[in-house]
Amino acid sequence: MQRLLGLSACALFLGHAWLYLTHRSKLSVFFWNQDWLEKPLASWFDIDWEQYAATSEPLIHRTDAVFAFALFLGALLSLHAGWRKPRLPWRDSLLLLASLFLIPFWLLAWTDRNLQLPMFLEHFLQWGTPFLLLAYPRLKPKTWYLLTAIFIAATFAGHGLYALGWPHDRPANFTTMVIALTPLGEPGSAAFLIAAGILDLLLIPALFLSSQRLRIIALAYATLWGLATAFARILSHFTPAEKFYGLDPWLAETILRLPHGLVPLALLLTLLPKRSQSI
Repeated sequence: MQRLLGLSACALFLGHAWLYLTHRSKLSVFFWNQDWLEKPLASWFDIDWEQYAATSEPLIHRTDAVFAFALFLGALLSLHAGWRKPRLPWRDSLLLLASLFLIPFWLLAWTDRNLQLPMFLEHFLQWGTPFLLLAYPRLKPKTWYLLTAIFIAATFAGHGLYALGWPHDRPANFTTMVIALTPLGEPGSAAFLIAAGILDLLLIPALFLSSQRLRIIALAYATLWGLATAFARILSHFTPAEKFYGLDPWLAETILRLPHGLVPLALLLTLLPKRSQSI
């Protein structure tokens, strides 16, 4: 269990670190937001917006490098937390600090999507997995189950709402990935995504029901569908005609989404025979 959580957090950190290292982070949403920065730049630094905009790219790249270093460190610490002592104060403090570097990507991605609720929810496992790793040896099994179930429910609520196309339009890449990986056309892919969205939302109450069988079924679905949606990124963009077979940045996008399936798997393992009495 601890090792699976450590692996999940490590994958999350590595995927995000690669996006920062290759300057595909969301930092430009902040650094190029004139409404946010124009007045502070003029008041505090006596720099007008045009002058700043012309010279801001090196600042973004340096910040990307700092974030990438912190995230790579987080990946190493996650592996150590998974395979070594479950509680180690100095390591856990550093891991907590590295985990904070995941939060700006989430908030800026949400801002970039005009504060859409599904985007806010979808990223819960993309910033919360290291916190679940740190919480695992510190919380009672029932409390840890509840906390982890909340994070899974939030992520799949975001998945489901986007798949249904409500309350915002369905992201175009959802449809293109289904078309690329299945024989379905556009109408068929829309029906497929509506069905997937309904299942994602039905998963949420099932996680909190008293029936252990239903919880096991829900978590098994979340594991399979979470991993499928992660690997869909790389499989739908793989092409020998492009540089690196089209794997960059889609390999990173796949790796950072592995917790969408691995964290439900970790929770599922707590409900299997010989472990169920602790929940």
